Amino acid sequence: MNDCYLSFKNIGDDNEERFNQYYIPGTKVLRNFLNITNSKKLRAYEQRLVLLNYAKAINVNKTYDFEHIIAIHQALFGNIYPFAGELRQANMGKTIQGEVYYQGNKNSMFLDYTELPYHIAHFNHYIKSKNYLSGIKDKLVFAKELCDVY
Repeated sequence: MNDCYLSFKNIGDDNEERFNQYYIPGTKVLRNFLNITNSKKLRAYEQRLVLLNYAKAINVNKTYDFEHIIAIHQALFGNIYPFAGELRQANMGKTIQGEVYYQGNKNSMFLDYTELPYHIAHFNHYIKSKNYLSGIKDKLVFAKELCDVY
């Protein structure tokens, strides 16, 4: 399988500096509260902790807006990464194997971080126009509406 890479069109030279803030200095391992400096070990712990954190995520206030998504991210990853529940401040991507990277001019994977506010505003407007999916009793109808929104 080919790795997927993010396109770095129209970003400043400081993206690499912002990107590197997500890593433990001198490594390719994301900063983490577990003090793990090996990416494979971190990935293994992350998978276990996310399963344990799932109970927190399902108890997040279900507004289905962007704040809801942020709260889920914080619940799932908040005890692993210091940036959990925050918007990215750099462009980056992930390989199929789960490695986070910075490399330019390849196939796009993650949305350019500078475009996030626009898309969040559009998303929140749309979910509000759907009345935050309140009042939908039928699970299949709810699932279809949620998929349409997301």
